[in-house]
Amino acid sequence: IKPSLAGHNTAIGGKSHQAAGQDPDDIQLRPPWSAPERPAEIIGGPGDQLQLAAREPGRYEWITAGGKTNQEQIDSVLPDLAVTGPWQVSFPPNWGAPASVTLTNLISWTDSPDDGLKYFSGPAPSRAPFALPASALKTGPIKSCLDLGDVRVMEHVKLNGRDCGIAWKPPFRVDVTGALRAGRNSLEVQVEDLWPNRMIGDAALPVTER
Repeated sequence: IKPSLAGHNTAIGGKSHQAAGQDPDDIQLRPPWSAPERPAEIIGGPGDQLQLAAREPGRYEWITAGGKTNQEQIDSVLPDLAVTGPWQVSFPPNWGAPASVTLTNLISWTDSPDDGLKYFSGPAPSRAPFALPASALKTGPIKSCLDLGDVRVMEHVKLNGRDCGIAWKPPFRVDVTGALRAGRNSLEVQVEDLWPNRMIGDAALPVTER
């Protein structure tokens, strides 16, 4: 049974922010609405212990339903690392799409000028390598997540051959902590598209070609 939470607060930029919730929901510290990402959240750790996951340095405080006050000082956090590609995307044979394409950036298939890609429906893995400095893995206990951005359906993530799970709802983010390694890393993101996309493309074809 996870501990119940009454609320927590933190100081960001000299201003106090508060949040409250009930078990089993995570309590999220939300910065001003103009900020792109909340600075921290309380998550369940090993043995049903509460842990602070911070994305910004600062002094954090949270209070349990039992009245216990917890404090944590985060002096620094690692900067975000962008996986820029190029991406090698593979498609199943005889499904109307090319065998593979190379993309500088991942785009929505519906934005492609290639009809085989534009109206493709099904699974398609996208692969790209990236380098991680060894220093990034020597900064103490950290949790590393892959943020997939805006996902329309779902994506299945593998890093260095390890299955990191499926992202199917916001925030489209998966934990890759145990799969990261210093130096070269190999990322695979398999996109799943829905059948209506293919139906839209087929509707524009002559009946004999559908």
